[in-house]
Amino acid sequence: MNIAILLFFIFQSQLNKDHHHGFGPHQGHNGPKVLIERQLQFDETQKAQFEELIKKHIPLVKAQEEKINQIREKLYINLLNNKDASVEENSLSSAIKGMEIININHIKEIRQICNEGQKKLFDEIGGDWSKIFNPHPPRK
Repeated sequence: MNIAILLFFIFQSQLNKDHHHGFGPHQGHNGPKVLIERQLQFDETQKAQFEELIKKHIPLVKAQEEKINQIREKLYINLLNNKDASVEENSLSSAIKGMEIININHIKEIRQICNEGQKKLFDEIGGDWSKIFNPHPPRK
């Protein structure tokens, strides 16, 4: 039973390695980028600034995802071998928190390139940011 659970988690981990929270290969330029540009009514200068933000954001996300996956794999191996996994559990929590900080900072940077009218539109998006960047519903 433990082996089956571990294999499931490792398989899920491998599947998620290429998922980049809205900016993966499956999204391209038709994902959150276009939606945000349209909703905030970016002009050409803002679109170029936004593109630069995205170019800086993607490597940060990829690196953090890799870190999360490496910790997750160590955690599962320790669980499979009935070893203490508390260090990995804490590391995983910290890494996930780090990912959230990366994303929050990205959202703040997007707001900084908005004019005053766009900032009002930005603020109206509110809690929908998580849906924009990760449009997949939670698994049940």
